[in-house]
Amino acid sequence: MADRATTGWRRQSETPLAVIREVNDRDVPRLAALYAEAVSRQADAAAPAAAPPDAQEWLKGMLRRGFNFVAEETGRLVAHLVLVRIGDSAEMSVFVHPDFRRRGIGTALLRVALDQARDMDLRHVWAAVSPGDRAIQQTLAHLGFVISRQTETSMVMALSL
Repeated sequence: MADRATTGWRRQSETPLAVIREVNDRDVPRLAALYAEAVSRQADAAAPAAAPPDAQEWLKGMLRRGFNFVAEETGRLVAHLVLVRIGDSAEMSVFVHPDFRRRGIGTALLRVALDQARDMDLRHVWAAVSPGDRAIQQTLAHLGFVISRQTETSMVMALSL
C-alpha cells in the first residue's frame, strides 16, 4: 500500500519552487544567456527569433515596452514572460527553458501576468503560439484562452478579461 500511495509523488526537496519576480536591469545578460542556451541546445520554436548579440537588444526593448517577469529556481533564471500593452489589450510572450518545462512554472508566470493585466484594466490578452506546441495550447486553454486566429504556420490564442 505504501508504494501505491507514493506513486507519482516527489518530495519537495527534489522539486525546488521557482520564485517569480519582476525583471531588473541586471537580469538582461542572464536572460540573454537563458535564451542562447536553449537555442543552442535545440531548435526551440518558443525562443525569440533574435540570437545573441541581438537577443540583448530584443530584451532591452521588452524591458522598456512591457511588464516583464522571470522565474528563478535555485539562483538560475529558468523562464521569462513579457506583457506588452497595446491599447486596451496586451500581447503576452512566455518562454520556459526546456529543462524546466512541465513543472507549472509557465502556468504560474501566466497567472501573474493575467493578474497584472487585470490590474491594468485591460480587456483582452493574447499570445501567438506555434500550431505544433500542444503543451502551451493546453495550458492557455486551461486558463480560458481560445483560438482567435489560426493558419498553417501560426496560431493566436486570446482571453477576454
